[in-house]
Amino acid sequence: MRFPSGAAYVEALQNTALCFDDPELKGARVELDKLHRPRAISGNFASVFSVTAANGRRYAIKCFTREVSDQEVRYRAVSDHLAKLDHRWKVGFTYLPHGIMVEGRRYPILKMDWVEATSLTRWLDDHVNDSAAVARVAQRFAELVAELEHSGVAHGDLQHGNLLVVGDGSLRLVDYDGMYVPALAGAGAAELGHRNYQSPTRSQSDFDPTIDRFSAWVIYLSLVALAAEPALWQQLREDGGEYLLLAEDDFTDPMTSSRFSILLNHVSPDVRLLVGQVQALVAIPPTLLPELKPITIETPSTRHAFNQPTIMGLPAWMADHVADVEPVVERRFTRRGPGLIGATVLLAAVLVGMVVLGALALVGPAVAGGLAAFGGVLWCVGLAVSYVRGADAKAAREARVHRDNARQDQVVAKQELAVAARRADELADAAKRIAEDGRKRRQTVQATHGSELALVNQEHSRYLAMLATERTGTANQLRQELAQALLAAQAEHVRGKLERILIAESGIDGIGGKLVGNLRDAGIVTAADFSGVGFMVNGQFQNKIAQFHLTSGYSVRVPGIGEVKANRLEEWRREQERHARRSQPVTLPEGQMKVIEARFRAQLLQLGTAEQQAQATIQAKKTLLNQRLSHDLAALDLEQRALTAQASQDRSRHAPVLRKAEGGAERAGRRYEAAVREANGFRRITYPRYLVFAVVGR
Repeated sequence: MRFPSGAAYVEALQNTALCFDDPELKGARVELDKLHRPRAISGNFASVFSVTAANGRRYAIKCFTREVSDQEVRYRAVSDHLAKLDHRWKVGFTYLPHGIMVEGRRYPILKMDWVEATSLTRWLDDHVNDSAAVARVAQRFAELVAELEHSGVAHGDLQHGNLLVVGDGSLRLVDYDGMYVPALAGAGAAELGHRNYQSPTRSQSDFDPTIDRFSAWVIYLSLVALAAEPALWQQLREDGGEYLLLAEDDFTDPMTSSRFSILLNHVSPDVRLLVGQVQALVAIPPTLLPELKPITIETPSTRHAFNQPTIMGLPAWMADHVADVEPVVERRFTRRGPGLIGATVLLAAVLVGMVVLGALALVGPAVAGGLAAFGGVLWCVGLAVSYVRGADAKAAREARVHRDNARQDQVVAKQELAVAARRADELADAAKRIAEDGRKRRQTVQATHGSELALVNQEHSRYLAMLATERTGTANQLRQELAQALLAAQAEHVRGKLERILIAESGIDGIGGKLVGNLRDAGIVTAADFSGVGFMVNGQFQNKIAQFHLTSGYSVRVPGIGEVKANRLEEWRREQERHARRSQPVTLPEGQMKVIEARFRAQLLQLGTAEQQAQATIQAKKTLLNQRLSHDLAALDLEQRALTAQASQDRSRHAPVLRKAEGGAERAGRRYEAAVREANGFRRITYPRYLVFAVVGR
């Protein structure tokens, strides 16, 4: 069955009231493009249009551009099986065998629920730097794959365009054209899926519940690697590329793949292990591939855990390595020794004595005040010595020194971490530059090859055009000479016939013996002796004088032959010529034809040989150009792999340095916090508070 083109569907959908058979779709509003025509999303063998029904429901209408074997049977089997499942990834659809009319004929369509979502690659463009979100999508993708396996279903074309991410982060799976369900066992695959997601060994006969496993591993690896290192999105993927991190050329030659090389040198051991597993899957037949086994996803924010609770701002994996934070215990002066009590009593006695002596006038007020002040100074000095030598003050000094040292250690650790992080960024930027430079150099080599190939093709085309012109001219000359030879043969035939027809024996009315004699005297004996009759007007008598045109080129007058008899002779000659032409040859004799063709055959053969030589020359030039391209690309790839491997090694060597610096900064921070808490416990251990404590005991 011949299906309409995408353009034909666009024309038909300009009148949905006429083209649709489904009552809900009749009169539906179609989404338009900038030219106000139905906007088509073209696929492998279908065009999809967005329409909104009168009730406000939006649908995706899939219009087929080529026939799929057992299409209706497959869709009904898929629909019946999916109706039994209760999974969020499903999208409702209805197969309408006579859904749309195009150019007076009805064709099937697929009426699908519209999903407000974004394709996986577009979602990654916007969210790749949100490692936690990417990790959640990876986890949900693994759950989706597990649900498919458990349900005995395989999608058949798992790829970025068929995986949609909804606003809440959940996934929807669309395009069920190649889906396997148990009812289709033994039917064979309707399609082989996107080439950048399929095993190189997959064939049409691979159609069972395991056909998604290779693409599932590829997609899951890409998401896990991006969650661990978002920079890979720019490093391994070209703008607009129809893949995530790995593509068809990586699967066909995994050992020389620069993308595999970069991923195999990733700093995360979990990612390296996953990459090694996927690389090994390339050589395994599709039916023997293992199920997807999810791992604990590492992201820059969690480092070793995914979406786990935290304790005191630390990841859960560090909980066992961090001591519980004890509350700050505020230190106070708690015991007054005999020396402190004695000094206080002595001070009190001195003060009382000075008051008594002053009251008895035994000493003057100035002397009493001086002695009291001197006693107070001695008391303060004694208390200062006691405070400095005391265990509490000593412990406070040590705590404050420890805090200051911890602060300095934290500053140094942060500086070391900043240097290590800056170096890590430099190495990541260098890896990006290497990848970008390699891509640009590859494009330059390919562009140069394309230009050279175009010049060769132009030169070849001009030369072939010249040969074609010569061939056409030679052929025209051959045809012209054959035609001229045939005309000459026909003229000779007619002349021979006419030469055998005598005027004297023809019994022409009015042409008697005397006139025959006059004609003979003029050289006219047979029908071949003259070619026609002309007339000249006599000026004096205004009568016509006949002149016979001889085959020799001369014209003669024949006595006794006037206008009437001349016309009879002319008509008689024409009649004889007509009879003669009926038997003239229509083709040249074979021998004569071969003689003429032989004169041109050598020239035509020479042109054919020149054309063959030109074809051989152009093919040799193209082969040479292609060989040089392959050589240049191979050399470029070799150099690129070396640079990429070196960059990966540099990053791998620096990774322990970065982790050590991160750990040092973390430990220094914890030590400083502990030292601050300890020093804060001695806030009340000061000399002024010691004086108060000496007097009041608290």
